[in-house]
Amino acid sequence: MFALPNLPFDYSALEPVLSAATMKLHHDKHHAKYVETLNALVGESEGGVSLETLLRLPATPDREKLLQNAGQAWNHAFFWNGMTAAETAPAEPLLGAIDAAFGSLGALRQAFIDAGKSHFGSGWVWLVARGDVLSVRTTHDGGSLATGPDAPLLVCDLWEHAYYLDHQNDRAGFLGAWWDRLVNWEFVEAQYRAANTAREPWTYAEGSRPQPVVTRDDFEQALEEVTTYLARPPEAGTPHDKRMDVRLEQVGDYHAVRKVEPTSADAARFAHLDERLKAFERRWPKRPPPGTPDHWQLSLGGGLSQ
Repeated sequence: MFALPNLPFDYSALEPVLSAATMKLHHDKHHAKYVETLNALVGESEGGVSLETLLRLPATPDREKLLQNAGQAWNHAFFWNGMTAAETAPAEPLLGAIDAAFGSLGALRQAFIDAGKSHFGSGWVWLVARGDVLSVRTTHDGGSLATGPDAPLLVCDLWEHAYYLDHQNDRAGFLGAWWDRLVNWEFVEAQYRAANTAREPWTYAEGSRPQPVVTRDDFEQALEEVTTYLARPPEAGTPHDKRMDVRLEQVGDYHAVRKVEPTSADAARFAHLDERLKAFERRWPKRPPPGTPDHWQLSLGGGLSQ
C-alpha cells in the first residue's frame, strides 16, 4: 500500500500565491484520491514494490489507469517538495548549468512559464537534467518523469485544480507568481547533485523533506534533529537516513549562505556531532570523501567552530 505523504508545510504557508483552501482541496482531496485509486488498482503481482518501480512497467492498455494514477501520486508528492515559503536562491554548480542552458536565471524563468502556459490541457511543466545539461519539458495528464534518462529537478502542476481558486484561468500569472515566490531551490539543487553524483535522488517513500533552514531557530531545530538521529542512527537507505543527510546538508549550507557566527555552545555541539559522525562512518555532505587528508579536518566541528 502506498501512503499519502504529509505536506512539508502548513496549509496556509504558501499564501498569497496558493491559499489554504487550495492546498486543502489539492492535497486532502485530489492527491489523496489518486493514492486511494492507485492502491485499489495495484494487484498482487505489483504490490510491495516502490512507486518508481511501478512507473517503470511497460505502458500497456490494461495498465493505463494504474500508471496514470501512479504518475499523479508521484508528481504531486514531488511538487510539494519543490515548494517553500522560505526565501531561497540557486547557487553553483546549478547556477552555472542554468546559464549554460538558458543564458540566465531570468531566461529559464521565462522558458518555464512559456512552456507551462502554452501546454494544452492538463499536465505538468518540468525542469530536468540529463547529466549537467538542463532543459524544460511538459507531460500530459498523469504523465511522469519519475523514471527515465531525464532527472526531474522541479515540477509545477498545470491542472486547473492547482490554481483556479486563487488565479482563475490565468495560468501564466500563476506560474509567474509561483516561480518568484515558492520555488524551493534547496530541493532543486539536491536533485541536481543527485543527477551528477552517486547521491540518491528523492523517492516517493521518502515523503516530505525538511523545509529550508533560513533562520537561527530553523538552524537550532536542524541541529537538534541531527543530534537525536545520531543517538540511534537510522538504518542505511531508509527515509529517516535520507532525512538525516538532508539535515546535515542544510546545517552546512546555512553556515555557508547565512554566515552564521557559531557561539561557544555551537562549537561544543559541532565537535560532538563530528565525533558521532566519525564513529558511525558518516560524513558531512559536500566534504572530501573518506580516505582523503581533509576528510575530518573540514568537517563542521573542525571548520565552522574555529
